[in-house]
Amino acid sequence: MKKIFIVLLGLMLVGCQSPQSQPTTNQTKKEKGDLILKEWKYLFWNGDTSKKGYYFLKDEEEKSYISYYDYASKQEVYLCNKPECQHKDETCTAYLENGSSMMNQILVYGDHLYMIETMGFGMNALGEREQKGPGIVQMDLDGQNRKELCRLDDGYEFELNNLIFADDELYIPVTKTQNVEVNLNETMQVTTDKNLCSINLKTGDITKVFDMKYKNILGGEGRQLIMSTMSYSEDPQKYLDEKNYKKYDKLMMNAKVNYEIYDIDTKESKSVQVNHQEIGNYYQNKIYYIEKNQLYILDLETEKISHIIDLPKGSTYNFSMIINDYAIIEQWKDKFIDTYKISLENPKLEKLNQSTRAPKEFVQILAETKDQLLVVYDREGKEEKTWAGTMQYETQKEYVGLISKDDFLNNKKNYEPIKTLTKKRRA
Repeated sequence: MKKIFIVLLGLMLVGCQSPQSQPTTNQTKKEKGDLILKEWKYLFWNGDTSKKGYYFLKDEEEKSYISYYDYASKQEVYLCNKPECQHKDETCTAYLENGSSMMNQILVYGDHLYMIETMGFGMNALGEREQKGPGIVQMDLDGQNRKELCRLDDGYEFELNNLIFADDELYIPVTKTQNVEVNLNETMQVTTDKNLCSINLKTGDITKVFDMKYKNILGGEGRQLIMSTMSYSEDPQKYLDEKNYKKYDKLMMNAKVNYEIYDIDTKESKSVQVNHQEIGNYYQNKIYYIEKNQLYILDLETEKISHIIDLPKGSTYNFSMIINDYAIIEQWKDKFIDTYKISLENPKLEKLNQSTRAPKEFVQILAETKDQLLVVYDREGKEEKTWAGTMQYETQKEYVGLISKDDFLNNKKNYEPIKTLTKKRRA
């Protein structure tokens, strides 16, 4: 539940006051801020950015740490301010006791970092180490004053997807899943419960906002939450309860996509019915999507659909992201072929030459600030045989750097390298 805080005058002055010294309503009322979206396409890489640097989780020799790319110095440092620290135990602010960094996410918001743990560990009354369920740990931007903000009930977990910050609240989906045996030695994981929950960043109180079992967060516009919704010809839960998994799976595969706009203050919502096949990409109150090699735009305000541009036939296209009003499209045909940019103001298909050395791939964008991108712009490695006998490219060294959005879009490779502590971010 969204709370509105009123800042009260804490010190009452005795004596006469001039009219100019009297507080006004505008001075005492705290303004509500716009919703802040944290996108999974960036959080997936176990990191998040502030204006000054990039915080991320990494593994080294079976230990986990919080590390930091400083944008000013272009260097990586452990999130630790002790000059002689060996970073080996919990006395170090960068050290993570709870195991693999791959299982956690770190977020930066305001004056704090928030680490989402898929599981935690603590000491029981007997002094024994015991496992705890998913939770959120809060700490200062330098890693100090670490404390547990909240912990979910048994059986529940945070959904690893887009999430929203709003003032003193974090809006995040909380799910409950179960594994069902479809056939002998074949199981399927199904979501039995999913709610949007708000977590108060001061108290850690968790409040259910609404049921979002068939919904996903796409973005935020002002104080409005933008979501995709899935609709079905029948209620899938019916067939799940009957253990008719074949029918259940068929219904899920044939879902239609629509959209919903929810105001977190008034609790009012608006549905936009379009019955699309795929979930689109949200940007500035519009949905962009590709259907049959054509790029379209859905205006959520007018509910009007417009054709933007045709894409060459014979390939599959993935909508990657939007940077400075340019849609970034990847072309695939059994393997990655090329990347294109399309101006949303003057649509035309242009090659975006920001790829790695062979095997060719679109560069890996880790984070985005107002004017820059943090990018893994190249890598070294070799093909190695997997346990299944197939060949797979194994990265041995990554090149991480900053580049202005203008240079990136203009096919300039003016990357400013980050001096890293290890050859790659993930062990």
